[in-house]
Amino acid sequence: MPSLAFVGVGAIGLPMASRLPAAGYTVTGIDPLPAARERARAAGLTTAARFADVPAADVTLKPFDEETVLGELAGDRLALTLENHTVVGGLYETVASAAVRRGLGVRVTPVALPDAFLAAGALPTLHDRYGLATDRVVETVLAAL
Repeated sequence: MPSLAFVGVGAIGLPMASRLPAAGYTVTGIDPLPAARERARAAGLTTAARFADVPAADVTLKPFDEETVLGELAGDRLALTLENHTVVGGLYETVASAAVRRGLGVRVTPVALPDAFLAAGALPTLHDRYGLATDRVVETVLAAL
């Protein structure tokens, strides 16, 4: 199974990242905050403060480090972006357009809000409705693997 680096293991990221080891993946939680790394370690994840400290893992990051990300994608890696806003103008578009410009021909899978007028409501309700709730994100990741 591949090793995955999960950038951001705070209140939103940790519940998602902590489910992936049960599916057989080695996960490193990356977060600059010591308290977030401590909670991630308590949940059974390896942690790092910076993505540069994680060898041989899939990492996406903004500001966008095009050379690093495209170097990883060239190795036939899964590219999945997760963002808590519209799919347009975010990390997904940045990664996908960079891959196309480089001619990599890789599939980039977005997990984000659709580019549409969306209903208003409480975040948990909206996350459930639009596929950003923890269970739905984990399903999307596992289906893409």
